[in-house]
Amino acid sequence: MRKLLEKEEIGDRKPSVFLRYLQRLAGTNAPEKFLRTLWTSRLPQQTQIILASQPDDAPLEVQANLADKIHDVFTPPISSLSQSLSSLTQPSTSDNKIASLEQKINELMQKVEKISLSSRRKKFFQSP
Repeated sequence: MRKLLEKEEIGDRKPSVFLRYLQRLAGTNAPEKFLRTLWTSRLPQQTQIILASQPDDAPLEVQANLADKIHDVFTPPISSLSQSLSSLTQPSTSDNKIASLEQKINELMQKVEKISLSSRRKKFFQSP
C-alpha cells in the first residue's frame, strides 16, 4: 500500500497493464473504488477526461480497455518514434546536396590551381 501511495507512475505501460500492476501491489486489501481513483489519477490527462465521461459503476476492466484504446490513439507507435529519431541523427537530403556541392567546388578549385600552376610553369620556361 505504501508503494501505491508513493506516486507509482504509469511510465510507458499501457493503462490496463498499469492497472494490473497496481492491483498486484495492492493485493486483496484495497477497495476497488480506491484503486480506481488511484489508477485514473495517474493516467495522462486526455485519458482522464474521456474516462470521466463514463458511468461510475462501469467495471474497472471495461474502463481499462477504453483507456488502452485512448492510449493507442494518443501514443505514436515505437516504429514511428524511431523513424523520427533516426531522421534527426541522419543528414537530410538538402544537407547531402550541400555536402556534394561543397566537394565539387573543392575539386574544381584544385583543378583551377593545377591549371594555373601549369600555365605559370610554361610561361617561366618560355621566357627568353
